[in-house]
Amino acid sequence: MIGERDPTVDTQDPVRGKRWYLFAQLAFYGLTSVGAYIVLNLLLFAAHPFVKNWPILATTAVTVPPMVISMIHIVVPVAAKVRSDILGRG
Repeated sequence: MIGERDPTVDTQDPVRGKRWYLFAQLAFYGLTSVGAYIVLNLLLFAAHPFVKNWPILATTAVTVPPMVISMIHIVVPVAAKVRSDILGRG
């Protein structure tokens, strides 16, 4: 809300607090991107023997559901934990 204090900003040193917040956000985005890349490639590698002759739309129809489940239950929680640890809220 407008006028409320941002709890992520250090009141003693607002510039340092904002830098840590930015660093934590970038770490979150980086970890989710790398995690998505790793999970997607592992799923495609595992599915390849079964779907190698399928069209690309059918291949993605097989790999997207486990990709979404992996992102929701593994990658994003790990990245969020790292972000909260950086901000000192872990």
